[in-house]
Amino acid sequence: MKIIAMQDLLENFDEVLLSVERGDSFEIRAEDGHAIALLLPIQDEL
Repeated sequence: MKIIAMQDLLENFDEVLLSVERGDSFEIRAEDGHAIALLLPIQDEL
């Protein structure tokens, strides 16, 4: 899992979204360092 600051997410949203689509997971952190959300790839059921 990759860690990304909220500001970096906003500045690089398209890149992050493409990375999630490729299977990467992100933990989004606030400026004070606490985790506020996760971005997880969707896994298709077979």
